[in-house]
Amino acid sequence: MTSVPPWLPPRVGFSRAGSAQDRSLPLGLLSLAASARAHGADPMLLDRDDALAAAPSLVVVDGESGSPTEVREHLEVLARRFPGVDLCLATGVGRDSDNQPESRLESLRYVLRGEAEPTLGELLHALRSGRREFSGVRGLDWRDRDGVLHREPDRPLTLTPTAHPEPAWDLCPDVLRERLPRGFAPWLTSWTCPPTCPTCHGSFGRSVRVRDRGHALAQARRVLAEGARGLGFLDEVFDHDVFAAKALLRGLLKFERPTRLAFARGLRAETIDLELATLLARAGLRRVDVPIQTASPRLQSLLHEHRDMGATRRSVAHLADAGIFVTGTFQVGAPGEDATDRRITRSFAQSAAFHRIRFRTRSSAFPVNPRGNALPGLTPVEARRACLQARLSCAWAPARAWRVVRWTGRQLLGAGITGRI
Repeated sequence: MTSVPPWLPPRVGFSRAGSAQDRSLPLGLLSLAASARAHGADPMLLDRDDALAAAPSLVVVDGESGSPTEVREHLEVLARRFPGVDLCLATGVGRDSDNQPESRLESLRYVLRGEAEPTLGELLHALRSGRREFSGVRGLDWRDRDGVLHREPDRPLTLTPTAHPEPAWDLCPDVLRERLPRGFAPWLTSWTCPPTCPTCHGSFGRSVRVRDRGHALAQARRVLAEGARGLGFLDEVFDHDVFAAKALLRGLLKFERPTRLAFARGLRAETIDLELATLLARAGLRRVDVPIQTASPRLQSLLHEHRDMGATRRSVAHLADAGIFVTGTFQVGAPGEDATDRRITRSFAQSAAFHRIRFRTRSSAFPVNPRGNALPGLTPVEARRACLQARLSCAWAPARAWRVVRWTGRQLLGAGITGRI
């Protein structure tokens, strides 16, 4: 870390591989940035165009933002862009730095193993104190001035998300505007294994840590009092625990003013019963997206995307019955996909109680499944052609059109949320 006068906060830059093309919310970086800010640093996202005004004194890279090759190349680019600035890699939970060649680059000064937020905080505190050796900072690999690599003991996983500050949402207001309706405040109520994880739908059913309900409701009450029009859920595992979700929604219904809800990253919609769907509608949810990669059991097994399609069908029906406009988003061109898989997915999309159906392409010219085995896939041109065919085959369905008419009439008439119309 370059020298910083003790009376000035160190500028810590955060970056991720491939972020120039990625417009998704950098939740991992925002969580790390919040930890740095809590320890007296001035964080900035280096992937933004307006982040070039001042050079950082330390650069932290999200190691979960790309493949090992992409991360290594990104680190080399940063080393050339900021000569003399120390680089730090956050590898994430469940990824052993011994098996990550990018973590052994000579240009790397620090590697944060496991849950990176508390480790980064301790590292910044040690740097501000003038330390040059970091023994005792659990979860840290570090190089001394002679280039010798030292490895500290592992850090145990934090059991409660409330131990971490809220992600630094203010660092990327443009991405939030794309994800949330105007005036909605971001709300994070649960995490999968590390807080740096983007809480993908594929993590559903794994280790999930729920924020304390009182803490989450207090945050919601604060942002609504500050003028927010509604709350935008950013966690995709909201419905992993039906009882916790219902308790949280009942707490929202006790607020003095009515709330509005939105799910910025969609809803898994696999465990929702009619009571939970009705609570969501009463709490202010009007529209929701249900992203489903594929409805084919064979392809789900191949991609380790374990989803109960029968439960999903029932959950979608409950959401529609509660008066919520449900959009089903499906992918075409997944690694290993064939014509039969696409036919099964189209059949599910047509028969489920969606109000709207969307198909999106997934480029799989160089597909790799989660275990690293190469899988045959469609070229981008073939994927676009298959996507167009799926859209045309599902473009019209009388039952879906009637659901849209009923939902529209309900909104115009201001009908109460009581179940079936």
